[in-house]
Amino acid sequence: MNLDTCTPGQRRIIETLDKPLMVSAGAGSGKTFTLTQRIAFALSEPLSSNPTGGSFASSVDQILAITFTKKAAAELKSRIKGKLLELGLTTEALKVDDAWISTIHGMCSRILREHALELGIDPTFEVISETDANRLKELAFDQVIFEINQSSDTSLKQYIHSIGIFSYGGNSSSIQGYVDSLSNKALALPGGFDSLDIPAVEGNPAELLREMIEIGQEFIAVSSALQKPTKTDAKHLQACESAVDRAIAFLESGVATSFSDESFDAESYASVLFDFPKTSPKYRVKESDPTFFEDYRQTYARIACCVEAALSAKELELITQISKKVYRAFQDLKGPRRLDNTDLLRNAYRALRDNPQLAQSYQDQFRMIMIDEFQDTDELQVALLSLIAKSGFSNVCTVGDAQQSIYRFRGADVSVFYSYREMLEEKTVEPEFVSLPDNFRSHADVLSFVDKVFSQPQVFGSRFLSLLPKGSVNKEKDSLFDARSRIEVSLFDCPSSGSGIAGGRVACARRIAQHFAELYDAGASPSDMTLLLGSMSNVGVYSQALRDVGFQCLVSGGSTFSASYEVGLIKAILRFFARLLDDEALYEILSSPLFSIDDEVLLFLVTRYDREGKPHRRSLSEGFLAWNGDQVGTFLSDDEVDALDFARDILEAARKTMASCGLAAGVQELLRASGWYIRLDNDSSAEAQAQVGNIYKALRMIESSEKLGLGVERTVQRFIDDCETLKLSPGTLSTSSSDFIEIMTIHSSKGLEFPHVAVAELRLDSASESLLAENVQGTTRGFVKPYALSAVRSMVKALKDYLEAPEGSVEEVQSASYEDLPRMLEALHNAQELSEARRLLYVALTRASKSLFLGIAYRGKKEPDYTGKGVLEDLYSALQWDPCASAPIQALEYGGSAPLMLEFQVVDDSFEMNHPLESYYSLGEYQEAFEQTKNQDDLKEVFYAQNQGLEHLTPQQCRLLRIKSLSGGSITEKNTFDIPGFPPPASIFSVPLMKKHDEVCSYSSLGTKDSSFKLVPNELSNQEQDDLTDQNQNSGMFDQVSHDFLSLSEKADATALGDAFHRLAQRAIDSSSGYTLEAPDADSIAAQVSLHSLTLKQQSRLENALKIWLWSDCAQKFASYEYRYAEIPFMVTFGPESNLYLEGEIDGLACDFLIEEVTDQPLNKRIAYLIDYKTGGSPLETEADLKKKHLLQAQCYAYALLKGGFGYVNANFVRVEQNDPFNPGQPQIVTYEFGLDQLSSLEKIIYQAYLGRTAD
Repeated sequence: MNLDTCTPGQRRIIETLDKPLMVSAGAGSGKTFTLTQRIAFALSEPLSSNPTGGSFASSVDQILAITFTKKAAAELKSRIKGKLLELGLTTEALKVDDAWISTIHGMCSRILREHALELGIDPTFEVISETDANRLKELAFDQVIFEINQSSDTSLKQYIHSIGIFSYGGNSSSIQGYVDSLSNKALALPGGFDSLDIPAVEGNPAELLREMIEIGQEFIAVSSALQKPTKTDAKHLQACESAVDRAIAFLESGVATSFSDESFDAESYASVLFDFPKTSPKYRVKESDPTFFEDYRQTYARIACCVEAALSAKELELITQISKKVYRAFQDLKGPRRLDNTDLLRNAYRALRDNPQLAQSYQDQFRMIMIDEFQDTDELQVALLSLIAKSGFSNVCTVGDAQQSIYRFRGADVSVFYSYREMLEEKTVEPEFVSLPDNFRSHADVLSFVDKVFSQPQVFGSRFLSLLPKGSVNKEKDSLFDARSRIEVSLFDCPSSGSGIAGGRVACARRIAQHFAELYDAGASPSDMTLLLGSMSNVGVYSQALRDVGFQCLVSGGSTFSASYEVGLIKAILRFFARLLDDEALYEILSSPLFSIDDEVLLFLVTRYDREGKPHRRSLSEGFLAWNGDQVGTFLSDDEVDALDFARDILEAARKTMASCGLAAGVQELLRASGWYIRLDNDSSAEAQAQVGNIYKALRMIESSEKLGLGVERTVQRFIDDCETLKLSPGTLSTSSSDFIEIMTIHSSKGLEFPHVAVAELRLDSASESLLAENVQGTTRGFVKPYALSAVRSMVKALKDYLEAPEGSVEEVQSASYEDLPRMLEALHNAQELSEARRLLYVALTRASKSLFLGIAYRGKKEPDYTGKGVLEDLYSALQWDPCASAPIQALEYGGSAPLMLEFQVVDDSFEMNHPLESYYSLGEYQEAFEQTKNQDDLKEVFYAQNQGLEHLTPQQCRLLRIKSLSGGSITEKNTFDIPGFPPPASIFSVPLMKKHDEVCSYSSLGTKDSSFKLVPNELSNQEQDDLTDQNQNSGMFDQVSHDFLSLSEKADATALGDAFHRLAQRAIDSSSGYTLEAPDADSIAAQVSLHSLTLKQQSRLENALKIWLWSDCAQKFASYEYRYAEIPFMVTFGPESNLYLEGEIDGLACDFLIEEVTDQPLNKRIAYLIDYKTGGSPLETEADLKKKHLLQAQCYAYALLKGGFGYVNANFVRVEQNDPFNPGQPQIVTYEFGLDQLSSLEKIIYQAYLGRTAD
């Protein structure tokens, strides 16, 4: 076998077959090639050490190769088969498909099936999907919570309800989140839950408080003796005197001597203990000051750590109990015949551990074991493999790169990689450690930049594997970079005074688009350009910036599949196939590009007429199924009738195909027959190709589910669940040529390479987590931020900062004292998260072969300070740029062939005005024409004249026309006729008749001419009111707002925020499960931002308002009711003759029974809990003003509910953008209460308001 083309490192790996071998394979080093050659060499080359003179392995069955993914396993099999055929080993090549080359889960499954009977396992066991496993885990969790609520265990019951069972959004604490975190860590160790190291609850709260009183009294004595005390001295003295008095009184009232005592009131204790002044770290630190104050701070901090550690241990014990219960319930629900991936690993490990003869049989069988991507393993996997390895791991070869370990969030632990190396060094004979530093991918300048950043001691340090440029890219001359640096960095410092991080992100996206545009103008193809993002949360900002300059872009990596339009449409098709009367699904299908049924036709379908010609509302499906093509008596045009006939025929044919050939075939037939698929297939744009790729992927998923024989409804639900619970990347098409820029996550790019790479959206800080769990030397150590300290959490953190900062090492955790363990675990967690962020950046940078652009927008400070900014701090220490706005462009040396170009911008209040869209792009020879023309058409005429009649414009001219259209002209807004997805069900207190508008009024039209306010659907901020006043003098746009079912909605910019909030709040209620409101995800928020054209400031307000509402006590109370409804329409009669109609829509309504059964309830149970959201508003409004402001609306809503059968109404008007001045963190709420005895008086008030309106 000829190895002449191999590097010395590769050759050493290929020829080392009988020793422990650990390979560090750098990015782009050709490791897959090397592994293929090694297997071929072991099967084909005779060894002198072999007494028979044969090869090291006589059959491919003697080789075990473990890969990280099924795709990698398939690729390795393909390469091995090809190489064996090349060497003439046809027999062995034919065995490759059945060889032991798979993921570790595939290996475990094979072991368990082959020995099922002797292990007592059903050999026909099913490996369930991640979706099914998650569903069962949720059921198990719900079951355990129910059992706890029904039990007599008061400690568990109180705890789960004090913390909250489910998350309300953000990083909020929840029992479910705690259980998931702790269980995932523990089950990644061989010992499982037995590996949990939960400290006992220690400490005497009474003694700790007494110690605090003593040092507080000393504080008073020392402070009182100070010469020339300052105002700060006086403030601290007064605070300490008050705290001591309070603590003594609390101690005398009786304090438990153990934190575990059931009588111990942790929250009251914490409020007393942390009432003592903490003082600043710089307070009284001069040499002339008493040394006592430093002792005071240290003692206070130590006591705080003791209390935190004790309360954390107490909560961890409860969380562990719940976690074990949930795991047992999950196993019971799943049963012995169904295994998930964790079961495969744990059962295989136990089988090999408990059956030495079985383990020995595999040790004898496998002459060679190879493990790829070893940096992404965990302790359980290594323990399992050690059971089938020969003594001293002499037949094991691991291949990995610790610098590319980026799957910590999935349980990968890079410390396992380093621990394994240490074990080989200490316990094995002649271990071989080989590095593959040769990089065949990237230009030397890219690798020099990587070296500059990652070779720093605080980054990768001595463990850093420096890569050597060996690729052909280093030998080729590239005119693109004759006058351009291959490395560019753009930094956007975003102070709070400007447009914030959102504004910086837009600027960063535009700068990346500019960079790619310049490359394109210089001759680079868009297909050679790739944008890598640390997160897809803001992918829309970047894709829009690219489209603004004329690029097509394709999102090909990241968890965006489920959120795509075409997948949502396929879900609707499946739901319609499963249930013909699904109105929402039918609406999505008819209004989609499949049929493009217009609003007039949809209005016709949801309306029926009685014999007298009066219109009545009906369901969309009823109207569609009743359609028989009869045009008589309709207002439809011939084209509209044809469109409706076409939709009816195609859907009927598709359902017949589904019935005979399956769901996937039915969907495919519908897409084909409607013509949509053909139109997409003929469209060469990136968006169309992305849609086709996603359609193919969805069809494959449906086909896969159909093979399980679940039936139509369960198959449909399985596909929907898979889309909602799995993080699925988009489907992709293989094309011979493309002219678009790819956008993907850094994680998705691993193992790939691209000529020109831009990187953005880097993680600069670690997310705050309430529960931390880390696996340390075979045990799971945990810490939870105690719930009892929630109100004083910032105080506790400040006190801990007085103590010497830990390094964040494993050794510190192992040797930590009881009270120091939480601090050491926090430091270790933060250090691990920072290391992961560094490795993620390393992976991103090493994807580039020719050029690299790094864009970072970050929250800046008045004085430049990169401390604690993660990888940004690493970049600064490596490059040392001047963080000054007066030096926007800087050339910095880094070891490359030319200095890198760094741009530094401060995104302050004036940034957007000084940097219009066109300023990002080089106008070149067209600058004068661009600046002197008024609009796109004028500029186009100039270009045609300059081109002397040429039909085609240059790429740069096309881009400048696009920029002109975006920056130079006004954009005409279209007033759209909004039709809901399906008609809302009539409420029990509605009057299902159509009335003239004059006889119908809403609460917002009932203000009299003497009213000091006008009611609008969503309150406006002061600035918005000023803007509207200027723009709409005397326009009357605030006057009447109709909530009629199919009325036109003229959406002003000022009310767009309120509309978006209401949509998302409605979604939170409609998708809620259990007793919690589901926070809308980032994609849902982004969709509303786009739909309502919100500005960056409005988006920020929207996100803050959602957070305030969903985390509020009011929201939790609303969610505690059994039945919750959103956007409830009503129409009720009022007036002396009951011939007037009050109509409207209630934002949220909760009760303990079905709303249709209200009149069946005892009167004292007919309680309605009503919420109405108010955005905007002013903090200067008094409580009396607010009571008056919303009173009429509250009276109208209460009247409608009482008229409909309720006996009591609790109405809450939630000001989601205004904090309660007496309860920080909660929204301000205006509350009203009404009883059935007020029904008559409410009707009179409404009628008087109506008369006042008509008098105007």
